[in-house]
Amino acid sequence: MFQKDLNQARREVVVCCSNISWKTFKEYKLLFEEMENHGSRIYIFTNESNDNSNLERENGKLIFRKNLYEQFAVIDRKIVWYGNINLIGEDAEEGRVMRIVDSRIADELVSGMVEEDTLQMKLF
Repeated sequence: MFQKDLNQARREVVVCCSNISWKTFKEYKLLFEEMENHGSRIYIFTNESNDNSNLERENGKLIFRKNLYEQFAVIDRKIVWYGNINLIGEDAEEGRVMRIVDSRIADELVSGMVEEDTLQMKLF
């Protein structure tokens, strides 16, 4: 269902994953690039300690932050996926995730991650 929400995004997608899997990122990369070509803004935050050299080569497509452990995605500032599963990382068998449709919660999560200067970045 997360994939379906991504496909329907029209304005903005903010993804926060502490650990991103290169294999999974490659699967989403083309979708993210296509979304941005159609006018959506894509922001992907991950932990600075992510030691995958393939991800480091994606300079400009990922925003690295220190001590980042939150796991969520916000789609068009209204749909929130929140839990303990890396949505574009390695899925844990025992992970849990909630889908919430609430613009107030979405805005709160995004404002905690995306700073004004970052909002102007074009990542893809």
